[in-house]
Amino acid sequence: QIAALRRVAGENVVARIRREPDAAIMKIVSGWPTRFDAKRARALVLEMDEAEAARKAALEEWQKRGDRVMARLDAIANTPGTADADTQLDETVEQWRALAEAPDSPVAERPAAPLAERPAPPLAERHDPFNARLDEVRAAIEARRREEAERLAEADRAAERRAALVAICERVEMLRGEDTPDELERARAEWEGLPGASEQEREDAELRARFDEVCRRATERHQNRQALERVHTRLGELSLEADRLSMPPASD
Repeated sequence: QIAALRRVAGENVVARIRREPDAAIMKIVSGWPTRFDAKRARALVLEMDEAEAARKAALEEWQKRGDRVMARLDAIANTPGTADADTQLDETVEQWRALAEAPDSPVAERPAAPLAERPAPPLAERHDPFNARLDEVRAAIEARRREEAERLAEADRAAERRAALVAICERVEMLRGEDTPDELERARAEWEGLPGASEQEREDAELRARFDEVCRRATERHQNRQALERVHTRLGELSLEADRLSMPPASD
């Protein structure tokens, strides 16, 4: 009592206390029994101690179960891109709910109260952190899902661009007419300016080498064709000249 007074009122107040024996009180106390059996009291204390020990053991086990659920949530957070991440997350939430609502759960002692308003044993104290972590994991799964969708969309765009480049190469390979130079210029413009193509994709070594080669062959074919036409023209001229020279001179 004096120690409690010291904590509340301070040393100055405690210093005013005087210890004065009271004969009347001492006579009353001296008449109290001095030999008695406290077996029942000891049994009650022992029962209370055992109950407290059992409660602490249950809380520790319950805490460990909560730790395992939290660890699983953290594991999902570290791998949000797995195919069954949503299923794992739903199962983890169910495990957490079952743990909080179990009959031996400290937070289930007041089922009428919301979880956040129930007493705050270890798991209840971590309810808000669990929800915060849950929101983070859901956001990470959604972000990874968007990244994967974008990656697939980019792969589709890259495949379309590659198909367009291959089509240009095939078109150049088929060039044979007088308009070959114009078609080559058009093909080069399409190649360099294909919408959405990145520099890396435009410089793809295999396709670039094929495009350069088909352009070279197309140019060579055109040049050979022009040379052949010049030869044919010259042969025609020589044939006419030979015919002229082989004709007999005109008589007077």
